[in-house]
Amino acid sequence: MCAPYTGGFYWPGVISAIQTAAPWEATGDRYTVEFEDGSKRTFEGDDIVGAGFQSVTRDRLNSGQTVFITHNGREVEGSVESVEAGDEVAVALTDNSGRLVVRVDDIRLMKSRRSARLSESQQDPINVLGDDSPFESSYKRLRPTEVASVSRSWPYNRGYDPSLCI
Repeated sequence: MCAPYTGGFYWPGVISAIQTAAPWEATGDRYTVEFEDGSKRTFEGDDIVGAGFQSVTRDRLNSGQTVFITHNGREVEGSVESVEAGDEVAVALTDNSGRLVVRVDDIRLMKSRRSARLSESQQDPINVLGDDSPFESSYKRLRPTEVASVSRSWPYNRGYDPSLCI
């Protein structure tokens, strides 16, 4: 999850404590967030972006905010240049490979949890062991190699003669 840190930018952090509101209080729960540098700040749930909280919206993005997007099948880091009309955002890629205009829905404030090792190998989980492995996947054994041609399913093929139909 991410919360506002300095300069209005959102930074990744970890919730280290929750202060639940009493039923008679008008405010909601408050969350203490610990950032990577060890500093802690307390926020209401409306200020936090992440699973179970708020989503990224154009109102939360400021010019210079570090963001992550998927470009050409790879996760790349960039910074917001400007928030365009509608739901589009101009992002300058950190590796200086260009500028992209993407939808707000395609922007993440944190790196994806997907393992870099797995994303580079892109191995099919069924074929990881190979075809000649003694530990062949049970999925492979259950797949039929040939499908017999069936003209009609069981309840309709009993006593059916197509030559009798007009």
